[in-house]
Amino acid sequence: MYNIILINPPVYDFTYYNLWEKPLGLLNIAAAFEKDERCRLSFIDCVPERLQKKKEYERGAGKLSGVQTEKPKCFKTVRRNYHRYGIGTDELEARLAEAAGNIPPGEPAAVLISAMMT
Repeated sequence: MYNIILINPPVYDFTYYNLWEKPLGLLNIAAAFEKDERCRLSFIDCVPERLQKKKEYERGAGKLSGVQTEKPKCFKTVRRNYHRYGIGTDELEARLAEAAGNIPPGEPAAVLISAMMT
């Protein structure tokens, strides 16, 4: 059995619109692996969409709310708040532990992470 954990990571930025950021590539990879009976998949989406306005739901995109966090040193002079969009480190670690706990010892495993943001 092949064990594959697919991760759409959280985004750290000043603002975030999900118009272009959909984990389509990761989902295509998951669909290909899903056809193989030897593969066991776990998908962790760290950026669940919680659009606030009805019109955003209707068009499938909008501005997401984030949690203010400390800026990296390279952005200290930028006069804007820096945010994390998506789940926090503790929740990600818990989800990873759960996914890893489903993998029997000695079986091969791979972790695939998408990277939509720069």
